Amino acid sequence: MKEANTRRYIYLCLVVVLLSIIITTEAEDDRLFCIRHHKYCGHRPKRCCSGLFCRCNTFGTNCRCQSKGALGKLI
Repeated sequence: MKEANTRRYIYLCLVVVLLSIIITTEAEDDRLFCIRHHKYCGHRPKRCCSGLFCRCNTFGTNCRCQSKGALGKLI
């Protein structure tokens, strides 16, 4: 009986650890899975890393993660 309780306790500890990893990963999702500077972002415009935003040309194509210009940094 004691062995079964020990196994249950270990199993529950593992579940708690895995859930905390999943929650932490979701909270840090932008930092872990962001699109870097000068990379294509047309399919996910809100996924650029911090300090960057998705800029496209006049026709809405060739979208890339870029930093804000001088005027954009002041605003």
